[in-house]
Amino acid sequence: MLLTLPDRHSGYFGLELHSFSEHAGSKRFEINPQKKKRFEIICNVTGLEMCDLAVLTVRLVRSFEHRNFKPVVYKDVNLDQTVEEFISFVTQDVSTRAGLPPPFKKFDYDTMKIIHQPHGAKTNELVMSLEDDETLILRDGCRLRACGVANETELAFFKMADYEKFKANPQTEW
Repeated sequence: MLLTLPDRHSGYFGLELHSFSEHAGSKRFEINPQKKKRFEIICNVTGLEMCDLAVLTVRLVRSFEHRNFKPVVYKDVNLDQTVEEFISFVTQDVSTRAGLPPPFKKFDYDTMKIIHQPHGAKTNELVMSLEDDETLILRDGCRLRACGVANETELAFFKMADYEKFKANPQTEW
């Protein structure tokens, strides 16, 4: 198999792929067995499939009225896991994460919504947009990728009852 990589001086060059191994979700390709040089590539070689792992920013929304939220970054998130699995993971992580104030750790989050997708326009809302709930709220029983979550997506994690109350009367307090 011939793997084409960009060369910073002369454009592109082709290298023959000699071996392949997979470890912890990343794929290793041995290019030159004589010199034992290795290149680690997270995406598949064909370029037709998306990356398996993503970096997601989860915005923990404690109060819509007071615009009280904290962003938390998660690396190496598997996009093929279900929404329930990811919510369970984030809930458990938030309750034990150092650096978060106790009110954020003990809050009853239950819903996730896409705030921003990579290469898309951002909303002018300070916490999150109140529109397109049917398409942007992550549905139970769905995989993250199927819900539109991709690498570098921003998600809001909040309590649905608080969101519906704020959506009915979107007044902020300062």
